[in-house]
Amino acid sequence: MSKPETSIRDTRTMYYVVKNASDVPGLSSTQVYEAVAQAFSIWSAYTPLVFIRKTEDQEGYYSIDFWDFGNLNSALGLSNPVSKSIDINIAHTLMLDKYRNNVEPQAEQYDLVSAIAHEIGHCLFYDDGHSETGGGIMMHFQPPIDIIRIPNAEEIDKAQSKAGIMFLSDTIPFNLDTAIRENENDRVTFSKSGEKIVASGEERTTCEFSLTEDDLKEKRLNSLVIRAKLFSKYAILNKVELYDGATLLSRQYLSFSSQSSAPLTKIFKIGLNKKPVIKNGLKIKIELRFTDYLSGTASPSINKIEIKSIKAETIRHYSNVVLGTQTP
Repeated sequence: MSKPETSIRDTRTMYYVVKNASDVPGLSSTQVYEAVAQAFSIWSAYTPLVFIRKTEDQEGYYSIDFWDFGNLNSALGLSNPVSKSIDINIAHTLMLDKYRNNVEPQAEQYDLVSAIAHEIGHCLFYDDGHSETGGGIMMHFQPPIDIIRIPNAEEIDKAQSKAGIMFLSDTIPFNLDTAIRENENDRVTFSKSGEKIVASGEERTTCEFSLTEDDLKEKRLNSLVIRAKLFSKYAILNKVELYDGATLLSRQYLSFSSQSSAPLTKIFKIGLNKKPVIKNGLKIKIELRFTDYLSGTASPSINKIEIKSIKAETIRHYSNVVLGTQTP
């Protein structure tokens, strides 16, 4: 058995606790924990930082607390880099899976992952303000319904200037031709080749498929990179789950469409908070959703998604971490 490429001691490990998860209306505690983990993973994907949830608070841990600020006009979230505390206002209606049951979200709903990731950014990297360029997580204002789960170039540079950068060892591609349908549905068409996976569906349908890559055994996984073409606002790259064998590593809701009638090619980088060494091979499950709620009727040519590539990024070593002292 080969030795893992790098040790967890080479990273800056940060611990966090989640408080009052059961108090968030409309979401289970498990969903809240997943939302917090996904918010941390947005930053973990681009930095050497490792984030681990603990069940009991201790000095030096980051604290994510959910409570009612008492005023719908008040902030969506607050953060304090000194006390390492993040507060999320549950007076607002918060969502995780934007297209759950293919039902249009209400206009006053806010994305929970975006809100938490924004406050994490203040605690770690942006204690002195907000992003000066648009389209990122650290904008001054988060519009309702918008899904903002990808940092822009300025935000990535800022995070890496404070937390260090990673040097990737291998970028291992998945063979798209090995994809396996997880659910059969006559109203969904599905095809695969070595070049792409193509799925299209009628109104209010779901397509799930999985792929496995055994070449990742004994490698430390940093992130999964998916390149997809979404043909309209009716076709959604919704959810991605990562497994080491049968063990769930991460469940992330992307809830992403082109937001227009024009096709859009997008790259999604999904971070792993613990940067685990894969023991049994990496399995990924992807959920696509097709909806027509915005127009009443959408043809399969509009309700279409192409997965162009899926690659796993493994870690060789890291640069120095500025945020804290590395373990020798």
